[in-house]
Amino acid sequence: MKYDWKCWLVLIPVIICAVIIITDKNKTEQLPISMATESERENYLLSIGWEGKQIDSQKVIIPETPDDTYQLYFSMQKQQSLPLSDYMGNDATIYTYQLKNSDFYAELLISEGVLVGVQFYDPLQGITLDKDGKPFNG
Repeated sequence: MKYDWKCWLVLIPVIICAVIIITDKNKTEQLPISMATESERENYLLSIGWEGKQIDSQKVIIPETPDDTYQLYFSMQKQQSLPLSDYMGNDATIYTYQLKNSDFYAELLISEGVLVGVQFYDPLQGITLDKDGKPFNG
């Protein structure tokens, strides 16, 4: 049985759509990470290979629209599959940790008890790392 070119005009778009749908379903979306308590925050840090002591916390409001100052930070959180964009305009708290055996600090941005942003940095060397310990430059 021969297929003419008209059949392929219909079949190719159907195949492309099926591939797109299957690919989208296979994307792993990160579930919200609860950070309502100090022990949850410490356990999170331990789970990704860091141990630290909380040295500060600061109440903030997440900007409704990221300006130039926040653009890189918003980009980092999106890359890390954290739900920062879902919490734009909300109240939040930044918890700062001094990490043991390093010059790095961790900042955990928590809104409504959920981790919405995280970064690790060495303020003296100007190095910023993502949650996987990889340098982040944007």
